[in-house]
Order: sequence, then structure tokens, then C-alpha cells
Amino acid sequence: MLREEKIQKARDNAAQNFRQGLNCSESVYLAVYDALDEPFLPRESVALVTGFGAGIGVYGSACGALLGGMAAIGLVHGRRDPLAGTPEERKELLYGNPGLYRFFNQLPNRFCSAFGEIDCAALTSDYHDDWLCKEHAKKCMKMIIETAGMSMELLLEGQERGYSYQYGDNVGNHQ
Repeated sequence: MLREEKIQKARDNAAQNFRQGLNCSESVYLAVYDALDEPFLPRESVALVTGFGAGIGVYGSACGALLGGMAAIGLVHGRRDPLAGTPEERKELLYGNPGLYRFFNQLPNRFCSAFGEIDCAALTSDYHDDWLCKEHAKKCMKMIIETAGMSMELLLEGQERGYSYQYGDNVGNHQ
């Protein structure tokens, strides 16, 4: 399957998942999972992201779609053995250039560029009094579809070019 077809498949999967009643995080995670050629975990691994929905258990923190996308990217690009190597080697793998944090930092920055925020409470502020309304679902559907596409695109970029990226916004002022 071609690159653009995989991205579109993830987007289509996400829409279908949400229509079938999956939460935002599950919708994105399974969308990317099902578009992968060979996922490394069983499909039941979706259980790991269920609690991320609605900004982590309806808390309103980071958007569940974003968290589901990050988890799906981690299926391919996350560390399989985080204790491998020396502490210095582990730190370099995360913070170096190339480095995993440079790579993973791309998704929240792309999401924020697309939607203006990453926090569910801010993104859905118009719907706090009517959480289950149709307009809220439509807004979330759009974010879910876009995030699945962004996640798949980034996952494929990582496979193609590795982890040499410029940091976007980050808490450590890393360059």
C-alpha cells in the first residue's frame, strides 16, 4: 500500500471507529493500528488507551485523540527495551540528535498548529454544559480524523527519515 493510501486508510478507520462508539483515543489508536502492516502488539492493546478519552478520563487534560495517536506511533517507534545500554546511551537516544523526543515532539506541535490547543477542556469549552450533543461529536470527529492522519504520516516519516527533527515547543527549551 502506498504512503498516501496508508494515511487515508488511517483517517477513514478513525471516522468509522468513532461512529461505532469508540472514544477519541481508541478511535485514533485503532485507526493507525489497523493501517499498519505488522503491529507489534495484539489488537487488544487498545485497552491501554481507553482511559485517555476526553482528556484522560473526562478530566479535560491533553486531548484523547492526540494521546491515542502518540500511543499508536509508539507501537512502531517506542523503545522496546528502555533499559538497554548505559544510562548515558539511554539519555542520548531520547534527547540526542537524532533523538526520540525530537521525533515524538512533532505530533503535539502539529496538533496544536491545526487546532490551536492540545487540552480537551479548551478544545471543547463550548460543550461543557451539553457534553453529548451532536455539535460536540462533530467537532471531535474532525479532530479524530485529522489526528489519525497526522499520526500515520509522522509514523511513516519516522520510518523513512529517522529521528532528526528540530524541536517544536517543549518544556525543556531544547534546541
